[in-house]
Amino acid sequence: MFDREPNALKGARSVRRGEQPDPSQDLALLPYSFSGEIKFTRKHTRFIVSDLSQLVSRSIGLLLAKWHDQDKRIGAYQEATLTDIEAHDLVIRATDVGVCSNRLIPPVLHEWREPRHDTFEARNVWSLFNAFTESLKDGNLAELPKRTEALHGLLDTHVGLSA
Repeated sequence: MFDREPNALKGARSVRRGEQPDPSQDLALLPYSFSGEIKFTRKHTRFIVSDLSQLVSRSIGLLLAKWHDQDKRIGAYQEATLTDIEAHDLVIRATDVGVCSNRLIPPVLHEWREPRHDTFEARNVWSLFNAFTESLKDGNLAELPKRTEALHGLLDTHVGLSA
């Protein structure tokens, strides 16, 4: 996604990565998240066109690496089972790290207890991740990258992916 950086260099451009599910799967049943982990910013000068190809190529390489990491993450989330007690603890810890406010605890827990999609009835970290993403959909879009990164940090640590 290209966008202007309002608080950065005047006229700067950037590209950010948004995570999307595998297109071969039913998109309506998969959680979405967004992060700004891969971003390039370049001051808009007369040389931007000559530099753009290299910047985009580098970003695509980074995207491919992140997608591979995302596949490992999803697999780990799907294999890590959760009890209700563990899920409740993770929801509270998610508020501590800024994933959601206390106001979102009820919708997250409702989605965990009664997922709107059969795919997420398994009691695992993947289903809890979906409960968060479903609940965060109606929130502040500008906050979504930060919240998603915090959620991944929390859940990655829980499943042992963090160093």
